[in-house]
Amino acid sequence: MLRRSGGWLDVVSAPPVSDPTLAGLDAGEKEAIGLPFKTKADLILLDEARGRRAASEHFGLPVTGTLGVLDRAARIRLIDPKEVVEELRKTSFRAAPKLYQILLGPATKPATTRHKNEPKTGSRTREQEEGSN
Repeated sequence: MLRRSGGWLDVVSAPPVSDPTLAGLDAGEKEAIGLPFKTKADLILLDEARGRRAASEHFGLPVTGTLGVLDRAARIRLIDPKEVVEELRKTSFRAAPKLYQILLGPATKPATTRHKNEPKTGSRTREQEEGSN
């Protein structure tokens, strides 16, 4: 697991969680699900649908995937999403074309899921704009 520490990231290991609800998941997914309990992480990265579902539905853990991390990085202008998607498509990583399109969409779109420490993004509503005049 990667977690923010001193302004960057640390690699942390944890034993896989042994829970009957996780039958069918591989050891890496079980370890990722167990890490928040060891490290107090407030967000975990899982790309496989079964692992994401188990983490969120059975354990109540906030989950994002690779494209979710890249979307957050693009929103705060850490990466150029076009360049990253181009490079990602050269790897074995696979995602639905619709998900790539979301990542390549306008950088000012509001986040659909937000990390609890991430500032809110998005534009003000017309009512908010008119009320401030």
